Amino acid sequence: MIRNKLGGVAAAMMLCLCAPALATTLKLGYSDVENFPYQMGNGERPAAPPGLAVDLIDLAAQDLGIKVEFIRMPARRLLQDMGAGLIDGAFIFSFKDDRLAFGHYPMRGDKPDASRRITTINYVLYQRADARLAWDGSKLSGNSMPVGINYTFSVGDDLKKLGIAIDDTAKSTTQNMTKLLTGRIDAYATLEDSGDSYLARRQETRVVKMSPPITSRDYYLMFGKAFMAKHPQLAEQLWQRVGQLRDKQTPLLLNKYVEPGGAP
Repeated sequence: MIRNKLGGVAAAMMLCLCAPALATTLKLGYSDVENFPYQMGNGERPAAPPGLAVDLIDLAAQDLGIKVEFIRMPARRLLQDMGAGLIDGAFIFSFKDDRLAFGHYPMRGDKPDASRRITTINYVLYQRADARLAWDGSKLSGNSMPVGINYTFSVGDDLKKLGIAIDDTAKSTTQNMTKLLTGRIDAYATLEDSGDSYLARRQETRVVKMSPPITSRDYYLMFGKAFMAKHPQLAEQLWQRVGQLRDKQTPLLLNKYVEPGGAP
């Protein structure tokens, strides 16, 4: 009898250790502007389908028995709301030292742990097909106006370090492509998946991609400091599961974001 009782206590303790230490739904925020294929649609509500990054995080959370409420908002608010504890985490973010003031990345020592990233994306330049700009990976020539970037995009820092002037007044691919076509910027620097998707879906031949890429970055789910203080183990478990699922699930999930005929 005593052995049975002890066995029951041990089993209960194991369940407690394995179950997420979370009393309420996990609130995760992401941008209200489309970034194909990682977050789809524009506006306050998640689209259907919502985007590859949303799908991957949701799958990882389901495996851990966690409920997630996905909240969309302007990019400028994501870090602020996470830092203030209004949301538990936010995505997708590349690593920048100044973002550590708002929350945590999955880390290995003093560096972000790339094995637990959501994805890796290239930043590339686009120009009008009739333009004569030259780009060698470190120097841009032939332009007379700034390079457009989406507001808050980290590639702006890379361009500034190369001495290239930027225009970050637009917040979406559509806005910056329009500015490029109407001659208000000479080039547009953005995420390769987003730029290529825009051109393919609209069969836009007046804009071409330049090479080589400006840079390549890993992107992560971040957790706010308040959440990490209360649930550090849960954050580590979710980061770990995202990393475990990413390479296998991404090609499968991507299928629903490809239009008939193979055009993204």
